[in-house]
Amino acid sequence: MRISLVGFGIVGHGVLEVVRRKRELLRSMGLDLRVVSVTDIKGTLFDGDGIDPSRLHGAKTLEGIANLGIIGKEAIQEIDSDLVVEVTPTNIVHGQPGLGHIEEALKLGKHVVTSNKGPLVVGFNHLRDLARENGLMLKYEATVGGTMPLISLIEKNLVGNEILSIRGIFNGTCNYILTRMMEEKYTYSYALTEAQELGIAEADPAYDVDGIDTAGKVVILANSIFGMGAKYEDVSVTGIEGDNPRGPQPRLGEGLPRKADRRGTGPDGEADARPPEEPPRRRRDPQRRLHRDRPLRDDHRHRPWRRLHRDRQRHCL
Repeated sequence: MRISLVGFGIVGHGVLEVVRRKRELLRSMGLDLRVVSVTDIKGTLFDGDGIDPSRLHGAKTLEGIANLGIIGKEAIQEIDSDLVVEVTPTNIVHGQPGLGHIEEALKLGKHVVTSNKGPLVVGFNHLRDLARENGLMLKYEATVGGTMPLISLIEKNLVGNEILSIRGIFNGTCNYILTRMMEEKYTYSYALTEAQELGIAEADPAYDVDGIDTAGKVVILANSIFGMGAKYEDVSVTGIEGDNPRGPQPRLGEGLPRKADRRGTGPDGEADARPPEEPPRRRRDPQRRLHRDRPLRDDHRHRPWRRLHRDRQRHCL
């Protein structure tokens, strides 16, 4: 199978490394994967026999490495491949450039795997229908709980169950910060600084701590699992920082703020604290749980894990 990799950031580097490490195992299973092209904003590196990952070792971009001047949709059109792996940066406002990349690949008869939440938040139903119309696979497991397969668990292993609700903590940065606050009694600002020094949190952590990331994942689950046709603006959101510029301060005997989770939590705070072009934030008090019948109903209980509420297989034969 010939793969075109579109996006050469942290995730793109990881894809190349995994294909390299797993090549022999995959071949033993009858699957010969070859990454024939890698594309970023600087151009495209192409090798029809498969790119040797060592050629890209230590490279942050394809500048000086690319052998073709095509990027984006043009690269998807021109490169002969069976599968497009789309891992460009996420934008949940308009979904671009990933949305256009995925549309183009599906129109050209190419399967798609993506870790990009933006296109699915903006146009999940459109992309799903486009894939079905063309008899193609659109896989997006990495967009939600990538380290603990969730979507495939529901679609395959729990196919005989009726999923009633989903709860959990789905942002690693928030999980790390609040765990350190709880276990080590750190202040919010100290835990955040430590997370940044370790590379867990970004220099500008707003996308995570304001809940934008988690809110996008809520939309993907609402649409893929419950068929709700939800949009980002439908999600009630609250970040973990609070109104105190130092953030929430844990005290013995007092509960910690709930982590931004898949119950519908997300961005909250002042307008100048969010990244450019992100959706306007709406302050709503209650934390929420994604539920089939009442997807944004109040739920004030907190559990630091992912949980599926199902019907205990009562409909299974």
